[in-house]
Amino acid sequence: MLADGRTLDAYSLERFTFDAVRIDCTGSSDREPITVEDVPDDEADIALFWTDWSTLWGTERYLDHPYLTPDAAAVCAERGYAVGIDALSPDPTPTQNSEETDPSGLQAHHTLLGADNLIIENLRNLGKLPDRFELRAYPLALGGDGAPVRAVGIVDR
Repeated sequence: MLADGRTLDAYSLERFTFDAVRIDCTGSSDREPITVEDVPDDEADIALFWTDWSTLWGTERYLDHPYLTPDAAAVCAERGYAVGIDALSPDPTPTQNSEETDPSGLQAHHTLLGADNLIIENLRNLGKLPDRFELRAYPLALGGDGAPVRAVGIVDR
């Protein structure tokens, strides 16, 4: 993703355990931007944007998911948040429904990864978790900049 970026195997395993804060964005509609106002100001390692878009997996509509505005991604980076989302990407996906006002390219990816903040995409079942929990998401050490993970939410009993 970034020419001089690190590969996943360069990170310690501890980097993939997060104090997570879940942000309810379930009222978002197709291609609706997640804005700076949606970004929490909280002590956490990762901001998880719960759009409930994972329920649309396998449909064409899945590609018209909510996304982070470039400013929202910048605020996440400034606050030190990794970002997780239960949609295809924190950036808008080009489709026949794209609009001229959609950010182009992979601005959220470049902003977050450029600040060494990780991104986890295509999460599921965020609605089954509380607003605060521990997230463990260990990627396969494939040497690339992306890999499948088994994401697990740990809730204190």
